[in-house]
Amino acid sequence: MGIRFSNGNGNYVFTEPTLSFPRLPMGGVLRFVRDLLPGLVREARPTFEKFRDVHRAYGKGELKYTQWLKKIRVGTKGWKRVVADAVRAEEEDKNR
Repeated sequence: MGIRFSNGNGNYVFTEPTLSFPRLPMGGVLRFVRDLLPGLVREARPTFEKFRDVHRAYGKGELKYTQWLKKIRVGTKGWKRVVADAVRAEEEDKNR
């Protein structure tokens, strides 16, 4: 949808709307994408592959966010105590 305005001769001219974006610090963005991102992707790939089925189930709506998060936390074994505390709190809430 264009913008209609008169050119002064009784004719109307249509123009396409334009969008303006703020200047981005392109040097930093380029450095991140070119230099840092490839290494991060390589490091993250094994973990992503380990949880591919869990991510797919969450993406399809088969898991709620809390279920997805719990599976990720338990699977990484880094947050066992946090998960155990969350499960304990849920059980206490159910028993009240």
